[in-house]
Amino acid sequence: MQTYLFVFIVSFLCIHNQNCLPCHSEQDNSDYAVNCTATIYAGENCSDSFLFGQYEDLYEQLYWSEKPDDLMLKPIQLEYSDSNNLYPGFFVEIKPPRSASIKDVKGFQFNYQEEGNVKKCVIIILSNASLDHNHRENNLKLVVKLWPMHGGKNFLFTAWSLPKPPEDESGGNQTRYGKTGKYGLGLTDGSADWVTTLSYHNDVKDRYIRVWFLHALDRYSFSEYMVTLEMIISGEDTSEEHRNVIEEIKISKADYTFINVKQGRYRVFVQPYDDKWNSLNDCRCKSELGRGCTQCVKTMTAVIVVPRSEDVVMTSELQSSTASTSQSQKTAAETDQTINHVLPTVLGFVAFLLVVVIIVGCYLLHKERDQSKLQHKQPEPTKNNICRPNIFLTESTNVNDDDASINIIFHPPSEIRSEDLSLGNLMDQVYQVNADYLPGNDKNEIPSHEFCQ
Repeated sequence: MQTYLFVFIVSFLCIHNQNCLPCHSEQDNSDYAVNCTATIYAGENCSDSFLFGQYEDLYEQLYWSEKPDDLMLKPIQLEYSDSNNLYPGFFVEIKPPRSASIKDVKGFQFNYQEEGNVKKCVIIILSNASLDHNHRENNLKLVVKLWPMHGGKNFLFTAWSLPKPPEDESGGNQTRYGKTGKYGLGLTDGSADWVTTLSYHNDVKDRYIRVWFLHALDRYSFSEYMVTLEMIISGEDTSEEHRNVIEEIKISKADYTFINVKQGRYRVFVQPYDDKWNSLNDCRCKSELGRGCTQCVKTMTAVIVVPRSEDVVMTSELQSSTASTSQSQKTAAETDQTINHVLPTVLGFVAFLLVVVIIVGCYLLHKERDQSKLQHKQPEPTKNNICRPNIFLTESTNVNDDDASINIIFHPPSEIRSEDLSLGNLMDQVYQVNADYLPGNDKNEIPSHEFCQ
């Protein structure tokens, strides 16, 4: 409920906010279209700490989404408000991950920064759908129109899925590069002044460089383009930069891939093809107002660095190790969370069982003691049985007044009573009796305490 309310607020603010950009989805089947909003921020407002305050459930989370499956910069050069001037920009296209983690994706973020200018970021929020395999199989992609942009600038684009991984997490993003054409190109400008807008991708793992560019206006009549890969030898970024041509090709389509690129520092160039540029008037590359033939301007990329194969392997292993560590941390976190939920319940149940066991044990012990007392209760002393079962006083066989005697029969201790009852101990407890209280006198009743304590 909070997510839908948040999306509604963002959508409402975007309607009245110039910081919102056009956003839509493209897919094979329109049944799986999704709505999206795109909001742009700049400078320190692109930090995770600031964005956490704006999108709390998308930043600084315990779990995060896999990186987008693809990031594409589609060059555009459009006229602005019937001004007869063309301005460069890009359609930024992002495809969600193709793994099962697509269901966790709630949006995307991409950052871009032109050389010498402040960093900017765009937050894309999905407003009416949870992604699943149907969106993946129908080639869903989110498209943001980033236009107009400054002309003649090099840009670096970086994209993440949301929730976003930590800033120090490597391998969790996609990167692409762009170069904008002329800003405010007039429709009356000469064809020789036309400069394309292009984007490119340097795949260091598979060692290829792919470039996409924009065709010139139809009225310039360019049908082919020269695409060149050159390695920098010396004087990089100076007027005396020296380069060697590695590969050059003439094509009519608007993209090309250089494969098996070796270690080095490169630039890619795109130039309209004109085999008659040095003629008097038969050329396509003409200066302003058609005054004469000249060479067309080349669009040049920034420096493209292709590392050694060993460095690529090490980087890949590092990213794999980091990913494994992140997965282990995620698994450990899931385990901790499960323990935190289950442990109190388990401990409570164990405590309950322990109380029951204690109560039952006490009851059984008490019951056993009562039964033991009943079984071992001492018999009442009688005239012929004065003390405990081990000791008996019997009548004298020969009784007279002058020679009185008491016969004492001593039995060994029984199994029930284990005290050592010796004759000496017994005699210490026998009182002096006179003839009037001899055993055998039926009129005499001697209490048990008179003999036993």
